Amino acid sequence: MPADNSFWYKLSYSIRALFRREKTEKELDSELSFHLEAQIESNVQSGMSPEAARQSALREFGGVELAKDECRDERGTRILEHLWQDIRFGARMIRKNPGFTAIAVLTLALGIGASSAIFSVVSAVLLRPLPYPNQSQLLHVHETHFGSTASTNFSYANFLDVQRNAKSFENVAAYRPWTFNLTGSGDAEQVFGAEVSGNFFSALGVHPFLGRMINAEDDSLGGDNRIAVLSYAVWQSHYGSDPEIIGKTTEVNSQQYVIIGVTPQTFKLPEYAKMWCPLVPAGKLHDNRTSRLLTVIADLSSGKSLTAMRSELSSVAAQIQNENPGVTPGLSLDAVPLKESVVAPIRPALMTLLIAVGLLLLIACANVANLLLARGATRKKEIATRLALGAGRARLISQFLTESLMIAFLGGTLGCAIAWWSLKFIVALNGEFPRFGEITLDWRVLGFTLFISFATGIIFGIAPALASLKLDFNASLKERAPNSSGARRGGISQPLVALQFALAMLLLIGAGLLGRSFVRLVNVNPGFNSENLLTMRVFLSPVRFPENDPRAAIVLRQMLEQVRAIPGVRSAGLVNTLPITGGAATDFVIQGRPAPLPRNEPVANINIVYSGYFHAIGIPLIDGREFTENDTQQSARVMIINQNMAKQFWPNESPIGKRVTMKNWGPPLTGEIIGIVGDTKADGIAADVYPMIYWPYFQFPQNFNAFVVRTDGDPSRMISAIKERIWSVDKTLPISGIATMDQLIYDSLARRRLNMVLLSIFASVALLLAAVGIYGVMSYSVSQRTNEMGIRIALGAQPRNVLMLILMQGLSVAALGMVIGIGAAFVLTRLMSSLLFGISATDPLAFGAVAIALTIVALLACYIPARRATRVDPMTALRNE
Repeated sequence: MPADNSFWYKLSYSIRALFRREKTEKELDSELSFHLEAQIESNVQSGMSPEAARQSALREFGGVELAKDECRDERGTRILEHLWQDIRFGARMIRKNPGFTAIAVLTLALGIGASSAIFSVVSAVLLRPLPYPNQSQLLHVHETHFGSTASTNFSYANFLDVQRNAKSFENVAAYRPWTFNLTGSGDAEQVFGAEVSGNFFSALGVHPFLGRMINAEDDSLGGDNRIAVLSYAVWQSHYGSDPEIIGKTTEVNSQQYVIIGVTPQTFKLPEYAKMWCPLVPAGKLHDNRTSRLLTVIADLSSGKSLTAMRSELSSVAAQIQNENPGVTPGLSLDAVPLKESVVAPIRPALMTLLIAVGLLLLIACANVANLLLARGATRKKEIATRLALGAGRARLISQFLTESLMIAFLGGTLGCAIAWWSLKFIVALNGEFPRFGEITLDWRVLGFTLFISFATGIIFGIAPALASLKLDFNASLKERAPNSSGARRGGISQPLVALQFALAMLLLIGAGLLGRSFVRLVNVNPGFNSENLLTMRVFLSPVRFPENDPRAAIVLRQMLEQVRAIPGVRSAGLVNTLPITGGAATDFVIQGRPAPLPRNEPVANINIVYSGYFHAIGIPLIDGREFTENDTQQSARVMIINQNMAKQFWPNESPIGKRVTMKNWGPPLTGEIIGIVGDTKADGIAADVYPMIYWPYFQFPQNFNAFVVRTDGDPSRMISAIKERIWSVDKTLPISGIATMDQLIYDSLARRRLNMVLLSIFASVALLLAAVGIYGVMSYSVSQRTNEMGIRIALGAQPRNVLMLILMQGLSVAALGMVIGIGAAFVLTRLMSSLLFGISATDPLAFGAVAIALTIVALLACYIPARRATRVDPMTALRNE
């Protein structure tokens, strides 16, 4: 028979033998009987008596059962048969012990499910490549300036210089986030998107889903720049997936734009962008080196190294400084992989969660290992009997591992369901992760879950399997009471419980630190009154309202008057950037003082406000006066500063009447300080308060504006009335970003809240598992030491002495774990310092509170078995002896 046919014959026979065992065994019996009878007949024909012929044939065969085993080994069925036997036996054991199975499976499912959910987030955010064909070559190019290690965006002029002079790149492209007003059909809508250079899409290697992308001819001055590329989502939602959309027009910022393309469904740069239009420099943008508005990306030329690229960028930066002395002092240029720049802000939090969920998985494994060790100790007689009947120790190890792998498989299956639910929970919390929309349970996660399930099955199954190798079956068979020596198993279980407490200590301290940090954040005074305060954004089209157009102020004043006239509205104001949400900054110079060196100029945040803003939002006036409608472009330029700036630069005098020059927003502008207001958190609750300069809207008009409206009651009930009043002035202006200030503050803490909630959940599960672990060990220890407790009581020991004995035994195990956990926490919690606010990574209150909580949990977990030990009947114990 050819070799390949022999292989397939053996394979088909093995499968048939596994699933049709009775028939296969009958065939084997018939075949052996045929050969035996043939040998007997041959022996008879050679002159032997029938009885002698049979005995000779049997001797030649060496035993029928042995011959059967040899046939099974030759045909490859033995391993499959043993495996099938182990699976069936494991299934019977699982059905026989439903309580044990449920606890073990649920414990593993919690660990595996949580691990898989966090790995899904890590896989999507950190591991999965960006959805661009040339993603490995894409870089984020940024500026850095003297005296600061923080990278910044690019000015347009510097971007053009890099684009012209850096030869290490195939493309140097730029974009700036922008807001577009879509009008002309139905209510006006505000769409977030970006203005992009002509080579933006080619740099990313993105091809259109429909039509074409913006190219190098589309962003040139004087060309037909009124074109737009839509996102796949907007094409579906706003234009009904119209296949004939290419070439149609839509009204963007009060102008007719031609739709030239639709991006692929996976394209999302910048995040949440829905429309892209050409970046066309207006005014003096070409020459501007101080307004850093652009994000620059580049794709590295094939064969170019990062070292050569960085050297070239250094040369370009030196050339820019030489050609523009004093304009960009200390300029340096660098580039990092685009993926790294996208995920860098969230990496510390994700790595903390990944470590935490790994610790939780270890606790779950330790718990199940304890369960299996305790169960193995109760099966000593069964194991001894099987060994005495000839079972090999390898077969016993195989049986233990098969059972543990079956439990791990069930835990992994349930863990997948928990992971799916957990991901929905994480998405509902809206942690504002970059690449958040890409988080799914994909093949990577399922592969990870399969690997974890298999690994945990091996890990927690190997200990009881190895324990069976050391069993003295002669001694076990002679024992009168099956539990008489089980107490010795505590030597194996107690280290695992100590490990559980150590890991739980780590998780609880981490959760405690994040919890205390979050409480401090929530109690931070933002500098204004957020109660009953509604906010909404209105973007004035730069086409209808160009720079310094006085009509913009008139329209906004009319809108404010309409809103203030609504019953239930207490006050209303206007600002270009809401507190908490960030904003622009500028270098400034104080008139009458020695000019600082260009690289040492102080920096202040900038806000443009309409009269009545401070009263509406609840920022107190400390000194001087507020803006009025008389502060116009025809009057003297004035400004209001915050208390931080006043104390920092005029600590012993009043700044009222002093003059300050703002440098970075176009030509230098000088204004006189007319008032001081309270400090506000401009860049988030966790950020420090910095100097702030407020300009009046009439002297510094903006296209981006936010209304703040304080109401008598629930502000959400006033949304429709406020929108109607605003649109009564101009129906073409879209209203977006409608939210209460409380909601904005809540959303600003979303990422920290997500970290705290997830770590708290992991810590709570870890605490529960640790409590179950020590309860199980102490309960098992008491059950093994029933006779010992009875004898102690019979000899005069008081119940309280027995109670304290068991409690101290359990607390000693927990204390060992807590000491190890505290030592590890002192080292590891320093890694999460960037996630904390207002407390140190070794906060004594958090460490102390967790230690006390774990001690109480350990006491409660030990108390029930300890109480049971005090109720042992001494007569029963003595009778057993």
